Amino acid sequence: MDDTFKEEAKQVINNFMKGEFTTHEFLQIYTMGYTISYLSWLRKYQDVGKLHRTIGSFFTDHQKELGIQYVGKVDESMNLHNRLNEVAIWGNRPKIDSPLSLMINDYRMKGYFINNIKFIFTFIKYYFHF
Repeated sequence: MDDTFKEEAKQVINNFMKGEFTTHEFLQIYTMGYTISYLSWLRKYQDVGKLHRTIGSFFTDHQKELGIQYVGKVDESMNLHNRLNEVAIWGNRPKIDSPLSLMINDYRMKGYFINNIKFIFTFIKYYFHF
């Protein structure tokens, strides 16, 4: 991971992640805004699990710069590939609400946060009028 990823991660965390969030939730939003970056990281690491573990380690090593702190783990969280596995939970400071972050957090609060990668791309297509 490099400074580019750090800046992209800061943007996602500062604009979309409220209170506590899992690494999976971060990745769902990150892949929406930085699809090309995610795919290039995936190509570099050649393994989704290895990439996601590296991102988790990056969060651990750069908590202060990212404005987050490790809270704990959840045993079963749906990842980008609709598989349940253990994942870290992170906490952050309060953020300014943007319309998109309010909509995403509304989905989270209602219990049907984005669990399907197809929805992410449909959302991007609709939101950005592609």
